[in-house]
Amino acid sequence: MVAMRVPLSPDVRNEVKPLLQLLHFAQKDLSFAMDLYQPWVRRVNRGESVDNQEFRFYAKTLTLTLLGLADALGFFLREIVVSQVNRGALEISQKDLAHLSEKRYDRESDRVTDEPVRFLSTKESFKLALKWFPLVFDEEADFKLNSVGWQSFGKLVEDRNEFVHPKRLEHLASLETFAYLQSATLWFLEAASDLFTIASRAAGNPPRQRPETPEVRVETSILVKPTDVFDAEFYDLVEQCLGRSIGYAKEMMSRLGKDTSRSYGLLQDAYSRARAEDFVDRPLHSDERIQFATRNYLRFLFVELEGTVAYIKFLLEGAARRGEITVTDEELALLDESVPLDERLWSATDLWARELGEGPIVGRSKENWEIIRKAVKWRNKVVHPQEVFDYVLLPTIVDSIVFKLPSWYLHEVLGVLEIAVDKVAGSGS
Repeated sequence: MVAMRVPLSPDVRNEVKPLLQLLHFAQKDLSFAMDLYQPWVRRVNRGESVDNQEFRFYAKTLTLTLLGLADALGFFLREIVVSQVNRGALEISQKDLAHLSEKRYDRESDRVTDEPVRFLSTKESFKLALKWFPLVFDEEADFKLNSVGWQSFGKLVEDRNEFVHPKRLEHLASLETFAYLQSATLWFLEAASDLFTIASRAAGNPPRQRPETPEVRVETSILVKPTDVFDAEFYDLVEQCLGRSIGYAKEMMSRLGKDTSRSYGLLQDAYSRARAEDFVDRPLHSDERIQFATRNYLRFLFVELEGTVAYIKFLLEGAARRGEITVTDEELALLDESVPLDERLWSATDLWARELGEGPIVGRSKENWEIIRKAVKWRNKVVHPQEVFDYVLLPTIVDSIVFKLPSWYLHEVLGVLEIAVDKVAGSGS
């Protein structure tokens, strides 16, 4: 069915206001991320020598920021469309409504059921939002979905998905990010600006000027290093013995930890800068740079947690194939991505300690269990916000999770892992 417009509901302005707030966050967060990334781009393009891993960290920061906002915008835009359809302001087919709502469509009854289906991908969600949102307000917009920018956006999503769930070393150091980041960023900024204009007009506000074009293009050929190439032969050699596997795990531990440390350094810098300013009339945590740095830190911390489970699983599966440990298939299944992260982390570190370590199993105290469960909950809110305030991290969350979880992880979880690393390295296996 072709979409049909009828008069908007009187509440549409109230529905658009949270979207405008989110677009404000988008502008600020992307500005902070680009301010961090662009100096490195200029240095590389001038031919200066740079730390490749650190440069890639800032590229990943921009990528995570941009696509995190795309995830949030996709959800909010679709919610507005669904609300207006349900209020009778827009007539679309039930099948299209089910797709927008992430609900199952029943063909026989031609209706949307209450049964949820899989979450839409970042690209799917944003594309649907761009298709339907302008129609709610009888607007026309060309988001250039046949352009190189849109194609790069899709490639960047694929690259992001690898390094937020890293299973191999190359997922942490992809050169593809640089190839797609320029055109994807420029395309997204233009799309977000068009969305802001439509939303502003709907709310009765004057449109804003388009942001200036940032400098994000980088010559990738000068960044290629032999250590970035991990082929099948490399992994065959790694998997042949426990000693090489441990060396591989140590390298992955190091790269993951350095990215988390860099993001924590940005958070500390944000607090230092805010404390130097006048915060008499507002709480410190409300500073926009602190909010950005906190979200960025939470993302990188969970990349490290995901990566920790991945390399433990890699080691245990290899050792089990070689007959060096007695872990069962049922126990390894506890490390599958279908299992919640907090449970996977517990199982991974327990199995590691039991099979390879000498120290105690990681403690399952009620306090530690609650810290990581709350952290997973808030990570999900930041990654898939259901309302604007899911994107705003409250001071209680920062104090109880963002600062406590790393301390527990470093002292208990990594402590167990390092015992095994040192043990195997010392044995010459």
